[in-house]
Amino acid sequence: LEKYEDAVNQFKTYLDKGGKSPDAYSLIINTYSVQLENKEEALKWTGMAKAKYPNNSDFPKVEIGLMIDLDKIADAKKGLETAIVKEPGNKIFHFYLGYVNSKLEKWEEAKGNYNEALKIDPAYFEAQYYLAQIYLIDAEKVKRDMNNLGITKEDQKKKLELDKLLVEKYKIALPYWEKANTMKIDD
Repeated sequence: LEKYEDAVNQFKTYLDKGGKSPDAYSLIINTYSVQLENKEEALKWTGMAKAKYPNNSDFPKVEIGLMIDLDKIADAKKGLETAIVKEPGNKIFHFYLGYVNSKLEKWEEAKGNYNEALKIDPAYFEAQYYLAQIYLIDAEKVKRDMNNLGITKEDQKKKLELDKLLVEKYKIALPYWEKANTMKIDD
């Protein structure tokens, strides 16, 4: 019936009266996050759910997603690092840690995270794509430096040096893009 506030209140009543199903927390979190568009409240309820059900593996994952959505990157990074210790074979945790490190402009760490995800699943397109993006960012920095140069003789000399470096950066990035392309040839 799309009465989301009523639904949340009914689930809260259920919990207040001793309801024990973690699904009630999941539904409250999801309703706040999606239908009511209140990710802060969803994050608060995720914390309560984690405390109530410390062995539930889903609530920490939801929490990390909400932290990323809310741009609480440092908190998300801590959560991901903890999650990886518990589940080192989870490619998604490695991928999101790469994403977080990219947001923090920790490019080498992000490359390592994406590579870890690819070790777990060599066909993981998103990890390959974001890894390729990082290598392209390296090239784009050189290109931006080139474009910021003037027309003096010294600037023209520097531009030629940077052009050689740019070509080298593109050569490094190209295999990552080619691999991503083979993974999703129609994209």
